[in-house]
Amino acid sequence: QYIYSAILKHETLDRDLDWVFKKLDLKQYQQDFYNLTLEKAQPETSESLSRRYFSKTKKVNIRRLYEKYQVDFEMFGYEGQKYIDMGYE
Repeated sequence: QYIYSAILKHETLDRDLDWVFKKLDLKQYQQDFYNLTLEKAQPETSESLSRRYFSKTKKVNIRRLYEKYQVDFEMFGYEGQKYIDMGYE
């Protein structure tokens, strides 16, 4: 059993990380973290990232994933059919 203190979303990661740094009293490291992250990574949109992974997955498996986690999809505003359509077959 896991106990979660936070759930972060890719779409709101900047805002969510602001909260995490504040919550953990690490604000003094926040700018260094962002500088290091931006230097090493090319930003990728959540749409392109999702498409990259879901396009390698069969639609039937994405549908099963959606059915299992439907409440989570709805709670966080993800449209299940959109991700199913990204799959193949």
